[in-house]
Amino acid sequence: MAVAILIPTPLRRYVDGATRVEVDARTVDGALVRRMTYVLLRRLERERRAVVGPTRKPADRLREEVLRSPRLQKIITDMAGEGASERRVLTLKAHAMLREMEAQPDANV
Repeated sequence: MAVAILIPTPLRRYVDGATRVEVDARTVDGALVRRMTYVLLRRLERERRAVVGPTRKPADRLREEVLRSPRLQKIITDMAGEGASERRVLTLKAHAMLREMEAQPDANV
């Protein structure tokens, strides 16, 4: 288990640069509150991502990204020539090959 240590945030930097707004005879630091909220949210999200890891793309999205890649599209165009039906056939074959090659990871392992 990993233990994350948050780095302290120097509040003085945000307080000194904040602009104060008078509302109902009291000073409200709305901009300061929003700024600090977003700083804390960004840091917490960074820590969460460090613990959980990056989000996994679904297998169908990865297949589509590979099929749309310029490199594969150039190869398919070179092999099929100008015919749209030939390109469609080769694209379907590439799709079938990708389905065969893809891993089926088990999240429980």
